[in-house]
Order: sequence, then structure tokens, then C-alpha cells
Amino acid sequence: MKRIVALMLTLVLVFGLISVTASAEETEEPVMPKVTAISAQTHVEDYGQVVTSFELTFDGDIEVMALQACNFAVENNLIHPVMADCSAGVTALEAAAEKLTLTVDPFLYAKGFKITLVRDGAVDFTFTAEDVSEVKTDIVDTFEAGTSEGGLNYRYYAPESEEALPLVIWFHGGGEGGTDNSLQLTANRGAVCFAEPEYQEKHPCVVLAPQSANSWAAEELDEIAAVAQSLIDEGKVDANRVYAVGLAAQQATLRFSASHRDLLAAAMPIIYWKDFDEDWTSLQDLPMWCAIAENDFTGEAPNMQAFVDDMTAAGNENVKLTIWTDEEMGEYGLFGGLLHWGWIPTINNQEMIDWLFTWSR
Repeated sequence: MKRIVALMLTLVLVFGLISVTASAEETEEPVMPKVTAISAQTHVEDYGQVVTSFELTFDGDIEVMALQACNFAVENNLIHPVMADCSAGVTALEAAAEKLTLTVDPFLYAKGFKITLVRDGAVDFTFTAEDVSEVKTDIVDTFEAGTSEGGLNYRYYAPESEEALPLVIWFHGGGEGGTDNSLQLTANRGAVCFAEPEYQEKHPCVVLAPQSANSWAAEELDEIAAVAQSLIDEGKVDANRVYAVGLAAQQATLRFSASHRDLLAAAMPIIYWKDFDEDWTSLQDLPMWCAIAENDFTGEAPNMQAFVDDMTAAGNENVKLTIWTDEEMGEYGLFGGLLHWGWIPTINNQEMIDWLFTWSR
């Protein structure tokens, strides 16, 4: 009898252990496959390049992982250049075989974001911009890349057209120089806006966005003029409708306008830089609409006003000036040091854009 009881106890223990083991195996989390590639989908807004989604490629099936948006923690997903306002992070997931798409509430791409996958309190993997192998950027990716004979990098957008179109040459600011041939498009929306569908529908045009590697040296300005002339020679650009638009890094927009006056129909200089206040005699008949914020921290608003006054006194009847008030800048979330960003209300002002395209030589 004792042997029978002992045998029964043994069987209960064995089958119980098997049952517990099987249950544990059934509930064990699958091992996370390794990430092999990451691509980011972005576009450019007034504050700069914004990301809307990431596509992660794995070396195994990701559909069995049963992940949720809440498993992904996002850091530094900022939506404003200086304020600590963050987006809602990852808002949706879509898994398909070895690919996982993370849809995010848009945030500024270049602010040092960090995305971490956490399951059951443990970190599976983390990635940042340095881990992204491909960045796709709406509108920007339609710009062709080129290098002038003198080595100046530039990007240009040329829509399909049976006739020659106006040309907008965008001069970037001091923070977008370099040799990557990209930052002049992604740091702000200055050049990109002219290639956006809404702008193109009303004012079809070619857009040229050069990148200075040498603080807008005179030789670089000459190279830009040569590229513009080549676009005219190819039949892409109307020789009578070339416009210079942009910022005041080394006073590039005005210096180019003065040194290549015969090329231009009009100009839109944004911001001023008295240190590069040169001989503007050649601009006395060039249509210009200038703009600057009243309290731009550079203190250049009075100098921009003086320039316009000088042009008016010299007989230029087609020079205009807009000085953005703090209230007007505030409508775009611009204050403090961001009062320097007078290009944002300028490129968003339809009256100014329409005015530019009315001019022809």
C-alpha cells in the first residue's frame, strides 16, 4: 500500500512539473530580432526638418512580437526650437514580416531624439539619428544635386514645363554653410517653400539653392550666376525673371544683387548686416522688398531702414520695407533670439510672394 501511494505521489509531481514547464514555455516572450536598417520619413517646416515615421527592418519576423505604441519611449522629441515642448511620441505601429513602421507625432529631427523599445521593464534596443541609414525628405528629395565648375555645391528644383520658368535663387544664412549640399534645404523652409505644390500651383518656377563653403566669397557669388546662366541656356529658366531671395550671411543676397544686377528682375533681401554694407549704387533701379524683425537681436533693423531710405532717396521707386513687430513674430512662435528668424513671416506672406513674381526685366 505504501508503495502504491509513493508511486502516485511521484506521478503527480512529474506530471505537475511537466505541466508547469509547458505553461512557462507557452508564455515565454519571443526573442526580439536584430534591427538591420532604419529609415526616416521627414519633411521641412518653418522650424526645420520634421520626422513623421521610422521604418525598421529586422533579421526575423516581427509580427509575432505583439508590440504596442506604448512600448516605445521617445526622448527629445521637441516641436519648438527653444521651448521644451514635446510631441506625443510614437502614436501607431504597423508590422509586416521583417518590417516595423513607427508613426510618430511629428518632431524636429535634428534635436537629438532617442527612441527606446521597452518590454516587461527591460530595454530591447535604442536608436538615434546616428543609427538611421536612410532619410527621405518630401520636396527636398525632388531637388537635383550639382557642383559648379569652381566647386560650389548646389541643389535645384526644375518642374516639368514646356516653357522657360522664373528662377528663385535662395541664399541661406550663416548656420547652413558647409559641404553636405543638404543643410541649405533642411535647416529651414526658405528654399523648399517655392517648390511646394501650393506655391508651384500659383507661381511655377525653378528653385536654385547653393551652399556656401567659404562664407559667400565673391567667387562663390560668381559661380551662382554661372549656374543660373546655364539654366537659362538650357531653356529651363526665363532670362527676364530671375529673383534673388534670402538672408544676410555676409550680406549675400544684396551683394549678389549688386554684383549681378543685369541678371535680376527683383530681389527680396531678408535681414541686414551692416559689416558688409557695400556700394549699392547698382541697386538704385532694382525692385526690392526688404524685411526684418523690429527687435532682431542683431540690432540691424535701423540699418535696413537706412538702406531702404538711401535707395528711395537715390530714385528707386520700387523699393519696399516690412518690419515685423514682436506681435507678428509671435504669431509664428518666434521670440527672444528667434526674433532673428524674420524669414518665416516673410516666406509665409502671400502678398510678398505674389509681388516678387510680378517683375520682369
